[in-house]
Amino acid sequence: MAAGQGWRAALTAVTLAGIATGLWVWWRLPETLATKRPDALRPGPWLAAMRTVSRHTGFRAWTALSSFTYGGLFVLLAGSSFVYIGTLGLAPWAYGAVMATGSLSYIAGTFACRRLLLRHGLLGTVWRGAFATAAGGLGMLALALGGQTAVLPIVVAHWIYLFGHGIHQPCSQTAAVGAFPQMAGWPPPSRALCWPPRPL
Repeated sequence: MAAGQGWRAALTAVTLAGIATGLWVWWRLPETLATKRPDALRPGPWLAAMRTVSRHTGFRAWTALSSFTYGGLFVLLAGSSFVYIGTLGLAPWAYGAVMATGSLSYIAGTFACRRLLLRHGLLGTVWRGAFATAAGGLGMLALALGGQTAVLPIVVAHWIYLFGHGIHQPCSQTAAVGAFPQMAGWPPPSRALCWPPRPL
């Protein structure tokens, strides 16, 4: 879209999609919080809750995992256009297609996460996600150091990293707050998924 209609059209499309999604959530997604806390957003209770959460070693560990994998994603988002277009010679529309397939790989990772949790539990699932993100990241590094100029091997490493990212994010974001069900709007998760996570 950006190549044909300009960058403003691309941002307009994203804005409209965000508005449509927000309206759908407001219309169709019910409130899951059984009992609302009227003091939840007052400074005193809010700061006390934040202190409790931030001191929890499990919260810090899972937040670090989420932050590091997101860091890798932002490196891809910020620098990949210079590599794919400037170095490898892809057309802008082809680069957009590469990024779209990367998003599909991420989504596939989130679906795989559900099945892996049932079979391997939380930590086993995260280890498998870590293998994918490490393999993808180290693969891209090895290809760069080796002077690889073919697009497909780099794209495959890109996909592997994002697949692992798709496994990490549902696990780490939910596990980070899993020890504090009284502070969340969702009911405590099923024990079948090894919740709540033990403090690390």
